[in-house]
Amino acid sequence: MIIEEVRKKFDEKYNLIAKSSNNGDLEKAELIKDLIADDGCFSKIDINLAMNILTFIGYNEEEKKELYPKLLNEALESFKGKYTLI
Repeated sequence: MIIEEVRKKFDEKYNLIAKSSNNGDLEKAELIKDLIADDGCFSKIDINLAMNILTFIGYNEEEKKELYPKLLNEALESFKGKYTLI
């Protein structure tokens, strides 16, 4: 799953932030950690927020443009059979 790759990259970033003394980044990282724990998180948030999260994690512009649609599609696929859209 692509979300797993994002989580892995985030974990690397989180470990670096945890070692630094930047409390602001640590607070952001804690929020992102909680958010990306949900497999469908990228379908539940605004595209601008999603792009900012991917930037924070360390993806460049080209990677984000390629990655976001895949994450969104994967999230929507995970909902199949769980919800009824009306």
